[in-house]
Amino acid sequence: MTDRCPKCGADVRVGDVECGRCGVILKKARAVATPPQAVTPSTFAPSAPAGPVREHVSPTRSTATVSADTPPLNLPVTRPGLRARRDVLESLARLFEAGVPPSEALKTLAPMASGSLRRSLPAVAAALDGGATLAAAFEVAPDLIDPSDRGLIRAAEAIGEVDGAFRALALALEQRIALRARLIRAVAYPVFLLVTGVLLSPLPSVFLSGRSYLAALVPSLVWAAALIGLAGALVAVSAMPAVRVLFWKLPWPATLYVRHVRNRFARGLSAALGAGLGARDALGLAAGTTTDLHAERAIARLSLDDALSASLFRAQLIAPEERVVIVAAERSGRMPDALADLATRGEESLARGMTTAMWLLNITVTGIAVFMAVQSVLEGHRAITSAVDGAMKELERELPPGFTLD
Repeated sequence: MTDRCPKCGADVRVGDVECGRCGVILKKARAVATPPQAVTPSTFAPSAPAGPVREHVSPTRSTATVSADTPPLNLPVTRPGLRARRDVLESLARLFEAGVPPSEALKTLAPMASGSLRRSLPAVAAALDGGATLAAAFEVAPDLIDPSDRGLIRAAEAIGEVDGAFRALALALEQRIALRARLIRAVAYPVFLLVTGVLLSPLPSVFLSGRSYLAALVPSLVWAAALIGLAGALVAVSAMPAVRVLFWKLPWPATLYVRHVRNRFARGLSAALGAGLGARDALGLAAGTTTDLHAERAIARLSLDDALSASLFRAQLIAPEERVVIVAAERSGRMPDALADLATRGEESLARGMTTAMWLLNITVTGIAVFMAVQSVLEGHRAITSAVDGAMKELERELPPGFTLD
């Protein structure tokens, strides 16, 4: 059986790798010649948990074909650093903006990537070559794109602004990097004081009572380990989805988490509505980007009989002071722009709240360090006073009868 070369039109045998006349690789030439599938807003459903690529493949390809074309990916347990992920996302945004096809952009960046990204980027490109959408293809690269962020990519595909979506994801990582740096700077000095207090607190008892340094250090280490364990337990418990539901009913600083969820919801809903999705699909996609159990439950039982602003207010997904802005935007038809503006202002408010929380953490850790230092000084003072009193009593016993030191 024979076929025709898509480039020069020469007759080639079925199964040949390249054309004998022009030398083009037949498989790639056919892929380039195949027109892309039309994208419509109805193609995209609310964000779903990460799963195999076959659940989201294009209907023009069979499930078996995509699964066979996509190589297995055994990612390491550790994820790449935030800076590495940010650099890859920024580079992808620039390449997409320049008109480079997604598959070629991923293959271009793969040799320059490091760690697991060197393997995951070619895997995403292979999924794209197999017919998967861009959002579905990134399911094989959870080390680069979080499952909650794939909904934004899916919405961006619908309106042809993929470069903007990747630039927004890179900006979010940049904000996380800046927040982590600020947190480290805020607690570095108090932690230094705390460590110094733990290491120096046993010294008075060592010099005055002759105890070994390690034996005197044990109580301080126990206190420090208890504080670290308590902090770790609080962080682990606060990360549980069921516990985070309670944050919606608690005062500050739990409101910082609520502000973060509302920001992500507003950003996701703005992208989904701007992509032309229906209200129900847009709300489901936006709730999926938050990864918050309360938001997902609220959207699942939400009734759209009333205005969208009223429904969002009842679900607590917009703050009371933001309701007027949403109502005005809904009547003027500028809902996506208003939601994006609310998300930007919410992120600024969240940054101020995090700064306040960092200062309080700084003061708390510094107070603990000062308390340990004062306790060490008082213990040394008591030890010195006790030693002097003992020496005076011993000297009085050695004096002649009737002679005192008064």
